Amino acid sequence: MEHRRFLAHSETHRPFIGGDLFARIGGRATVDSLIDGLYDRIEIDAALRPLFGRDLTNEREAQKRFFSEWLGGEGAYSDRAHLPLKHRHDLLPITRALAGKWLAHFRDSLDFAVSDVRARSAIYERTSVLAMALVNEGEPPS
Repeated sequence: MEHRRFLAHSETHRPFIGGDLFARIGGRATVDSLIDGLYDRIEIDAALRPLFGRDLTNEREAQKRFFSEWLGGEGAYSDRAHLPLKHRHDLLPITRALAGKWLAHFRDSLDFAVSDVRARSAIYERTSVLAMALVNEGEPPS
């Protein structure tokens, strides 16, 4: 679980702060499109869907606030978060395979929502590290 130490670093929570990435990709409208695309994919994924609540409305909105802040926008997520990122995900059995499925959906949504290739690459690179840092379970036996 050494990979989870990444979550203790402050830059984990706002890696793009101080830059222009949020504005460059189109701000909140682009983040909304990115997260809506992600959650549309999660809703029909039989492996990931059980990890989320019955109604995804609140989770979508929280994820939009998180990614807006994480990408350098306003701090609307931290102001409302009741648990740190790590602790919110400790309650879920996240394997590398499930994190990989989530990342694949994220990448597909990112490719659709963000036209700037360099921005997509930077976002995906950081998101991959973050997603893998949330892995807290070994793979189930085959």
